[in-house]
Formats: sequence, C-alpha cells, structure tokens
Amino acid sequence: MDINTGTYDGYLQSLSKNRRGYIRKKQRALESEFKIESVFSKSEDVYLSVFDETFEIQKLRWGTTRPRRSHEYMQAVRDSNSELFRDSLMAFLGIRANGRLISYRLGFIHENCFYDWNTSYDPGFEKFSPGALSIAYLVEKLIDEGVHKIDFMAGYYDYKLSYSPDPRIYENKLYVLCGSSLKARFVAWYFLYGRDKAKQVYSRIRDYRLVKWIRS
Repeated sequence: MDINTGTYDGYLQSLSKNRRGYIRKKQRALESEFKIESVFSKSEDVYLSVFDETFEIQKLRWGTTRPRRSHEYMQAVRDSNSELFRDSLMAFLGIRANGRLISYRLGFIHENCFYDWNTSYDPGFEKFSPGALSIAYLVEKLIDEGVHKIDFMAGYYDYKLSYSPDPRIYENKLYVLCGSSLKARFVAWYFLYGRDKAKQVYSRIRDYRLVKWIRS
C-alpha cells in the first residue's frame, strides 16, 4: 500500500469520503472519553518495556481460542525481535488510553516499507475499533518517518484496502498438488474451500459465545 502523500492530511484527503469519515468519527469518540497517546518507536528499550503488555493483550483478545505459547517460545520471540530492534529493522506502534495499552502493531522495516507482522487490541475497547484505528495512527507516524509503503503480509482484505490512497484488486493464490487418495483430496478441499467456510462458522460461534457471556 503506497502512503507517499507527503503529509497525513494529504493522506486522509486521498481516501474515500466514507473511510475518512469513519476514521475521524472513531478517533473523536475515543479521544472524547480517554486521554490518547500514540507511540511509534524503533527502540529496543521501548519494545522490551511493552513486551509483557502486548502478550497480555493477545491473551485478552484470543482467550482460549488459540494455543497458549510456552515461556520458552515467548522468550525466543523476545530475543529475536530485540536484535532486529537493535538494528532499527523493526518498529512498534502502540495506542494508549489513559496510560493503558489498548492496541499495537509490530512490523519490519525494509527498503522504505513497513511489513505489518503482528497486531492485536484489547476487546474491551472494541466499540472504538482500536485495531482498525491503529492503521490510521500507524500511517501518520510512518509518513513522519519518511516510510512510503505498508505491506500487510497476511492478505489484502477489503478493510485494509480501504486505507489505501490507491486501492487495487489483489489476489492471494494458493497452488495445491495432491494425489487421488481420499486423504489427499480432503486436504486439497480444505485449503481451497473448507478453510474459509470454517472461519465463517467459527466467527459466528465466537460472536454468539461472547454475546451469551455478556448477557449472563
């Protein structure tokens, strides 16, 4: 995604009227209730100081729906990322509400491009769309840093493309070669069709469980 618009105001003007209005509406709502601070840093010290907070947000966001990472795994992530921060190859964007971290994005910086690698938000602030808003805050900081592109890595979905000054159609292609056995055909079916269907069903179940928990 090209964000080389010179200024953040110029970037906002390049977006659709609906997306621009959405960003401003959500920002006003969030900033009217909380003291908001957005932090962008390539410092290893800053990353280490927020590491535990980002891990806690992941646990809040996903609960028991994702496997719990072992201490050894998290330590390996911490150590490897620290080296990249030390060489200014990674960056952290965090949004704080009254001092509390409510959303973050972690990514790699290479050849004037930010590769959006890991992101999460506190579900307690979901009505403010902190995950989506963090893209806008990130763009503002990257423009100030002179970074001109964002690569979302995990796929160009509609909501991400709506933040692009020049939205284009992207195709995520997956090639599957398999034999004629039942097991092989099932694997091919899953990756080509079943996975997307399963995600939709899971999303509905998760939303239902959340609503049921809130009402209980």
